[in-house]
Amino acid sequence: MSSENQNAVPAPEKPKSKKGGCLPLILLVVIVLCGRTVWRVWHPAPEPPPKSEQPAKPAPATKPAEKPKPAAPVYRPGEDIHGAWVAAQYRVEARLKNPKSAKFPFGGASEHVRHVGDDVYDVRSWVDAKNAFGAVVRTKFHLRIQRLASDKWQLVGDVEMWE
Repeated sequence: MSSENQNAVPAPEKPKSKKGGCLPLILLVVIVLCGRTVWRVWHPAPEPPPKSEQPAKPAPATKPAEKPKPAAPVYRPGEDIHGAWVAAQYRVEARLKNPKSAKFPFGGASEHVRHVGDDVYDVRSWVDAKNAFGAVVRTKFHLRIQRLASDKWQLVGDVEMWE
């Protein structure tokens, strides 16, 4: 071997050129633009109705419009079996050992409440509730309740409860 080869410094390598470096980016832009054009052709934007069919804009109000107040419920004697049912449930729960466990029959108003006249309602039903020992017991009850005002009720007599 010659000394020339040992002391020779290798020539630096030329950086490899990236062929097609911009080509994928250009293709992506072309595909997006073509896809957008095709989408607009297949799904055109809705055209606004002609001026003659558009509703007229209301004149701006000088002060905000007031909301109408809801009408008070119409009071009709003898037509509040649901109110009587709820009021009866409160009276019965007040006499239970564990009122939070009370389960009354579903749809009880129509089946268990009867209007007897003079805004007096007769309620006969049952409740499942825990007793003092924690056992669930079905208790039957009967009471008469009278409507005094739209949200005021009064017992007529006492609440009768039995198992």
